[in-house]
This record gives sequence, structure tokens and C-alpha cells, in this order.
Amino acid sequence: MEKLSTRDKHFIQIINTFVLSVKSIRRKGDESVNIKFKQNLSKRVFLILAAALLSTGGAEVVYAQTGELEEVIVTAQKREQNLQDVPIAITAYSGEQLKELGVVSTGDLVDHTPGLTMFAPLGEGNTPNFSLRGVGSQDITSLTEAPIAVYSDEIYFGTQFGAMSQLYDMERYEVLRGPQGTLFGRNASGGLLHFITSKPNFDEEGITGHVEATFGSYDEITTEGALNIRLNENWAVRLSGANEKYDPYVENRIGGDLSDTDKYAGRFQLA
Repeated sequence: MEKLSTRDKHFIQIINTFVLSVKSIRRKGDESVNIKFKQNLSKRVFLILAAALLSTGGAEVVYAQTGELEEVIVTAQKREQNLQDVPIAITAYSGEQLKELGVVSTGDLVDHTPGLTMFAPLGEGNTPNFSLRGVGSQDITSLTEAPIAVYSDEIYFGTQFGAMSQLYDMERYEVLRGPQGTLFGRNASGGLLHFITSKPNFDEEGITGHVEATFGSYDEITTEGALNIRLNENWAVRLSGANEKYDPYVENRIGGDLSDTDKYAGRFQLA
């Protein structure tokens, strides 16, 4: 086996006269594509083809995609619409995408939402301060309302004190940028964050559910679960819960260490 590499971190693996795969490794992730050639071509021809392929340098390579793009449904205008049909600057993530990104709390969303920043004083129980596109307020307390509104299942948070919560059993997360006062009322002049939780499911009969666990450093254990019970054709119950726990990671030379966490959350829904 021979290996050819370039400074762009492109690798080509050649066995005899077959090019098995061409893999492009970039900072934002790995992309791979398989290329098949006839067996009677010489190894020199493969090297020429490889050099031509890699001569693009840092240019983006577009690969053929199989299947169709998944339709994203949002409720930014108080009704279900395709994301592409909504004339609003929106960032939307499904519940599965949030799990893949490792998002377990509101603070984690800042790393995955363009234009969203958050300031929260160190310690538990403090009020966060959200800003969108630089629009926010530096005078936020637990008794005042912010220009960035926070909603959960279309219920408005009067203050942002409760916005620093665990995210579990989520259906979708939406961020709307720009003034949203026409549909959402006051205190949405800079935009809003909307959390949509998973609702009781009528499609599956009987009792269904899931349990997930994640382990990390500092003895971190994050668990999440949901139980869906379909009572009949008209009624269903959904129970959801989550727990996040890890040891202190800030060393305190006097007294105990700081920043340990042991959070519990639960939700009951009847529909």
C-alpha cells in the first residue's frame, strides 16, 4: 500500500491499481467520497488523477448528495411553515440535532447559534443576559424584562431568571432575529428564543419511551428520559425528566472546590 499526502491534508490510498477512496479532512469535519476506476489503468494514471483532484488546494469540493434535504417546519409566524417560506432570519434545530451537538442547557446554545451571546454572573441562580446581533441590555435583573424575549411552548418568560434551564425531550428550538413585536408582543424588539418541547404522541399505541445517558470528565453523568402513554384515541400522557451531575472543576485553596452541579428537571403533559 502506498500513501500520498499533501499540505492540504488530503489523503489517497492506493492498493495495486485501485483507488479505494479519496478523503478530504477539514477543520469543520470530515467528508469522504468513493471513486471507482477500471482495473486495467496503471498506477501512474491514478497518481495523475489524484494530483489533478488535489490541485484545488483550499477550494471547497462539492460532492454529490444522495436523498433529499429534510424539510424543516417552524412556527415563527404562529403556524406551521416550511423554514424556507418564512421571511424571518431564523436558526432552528430539531431535538435530535440538539442531542448530536451535545446541548443539555440553554447556555450551550450560544456555541451553535450565530449572533447569540449570553452573559451570566458566576454561580447558581443568577439571571442570564441574552443579546442577538448586539441588541440586548446591560441592566438585567430578576425583576426587569429584557429586549430578547424567551418563550417555552408559546408561554412567555416574564423575566429571564428561569431561562437557564435544562433542555431535554425537545422537539425543536428556534431563534428569531430582529423585531418580533407584531406576533409576540412587547419585549421582543431584538428577537426571541423559542423552545418547543415534545408533545404526547398519539401515533404509537400503548407505552413507549426512551432513556439516554452521557458520561464525561469530572465524573459527569447526564441522563434523560421520556415515557409516552396513549390512553385512548383522545387522550395521551407524556412524562419527561433529566438529571445533570458533575464534580467541582474550580479548585478552591480555602474551603471546598467550586462549580459542581446536581440538577433535576421534570415535566408532565396531558393532551
